[in-house]
Amino acid sequence: MIQERTTQTSAEMTTTNTTDEWLMSTLNQILNSKMIMLRDLEESIRHQFEAQIREKHAQLIEIMKLREMVETMMGILAQRA
Repeated sequence: MIQERTTQTSAEMTTTNTTDEWLMSTLNQILNSKMIMLRDLEESIRHQFEAQIREKHAQLIEIMKLREMVETMMGILAQRA
């Protein structure tokens, strides 16, 4: 079986290298763009999560205050009975 060899001219090699460089550059730009998008999404989720934690903490403090008031009132009622 005879094996054919393909040879490229220097112009074809330059075109191939330029195309490869362009593809690598384009892929790099796309990946960088996606990384920026992911970082922004992560930051947004983190801020939302932190806001929810602050809100739940404030609600918990209110519940604890109300519970303390109820326990105080129950103590007063128990003393009067």
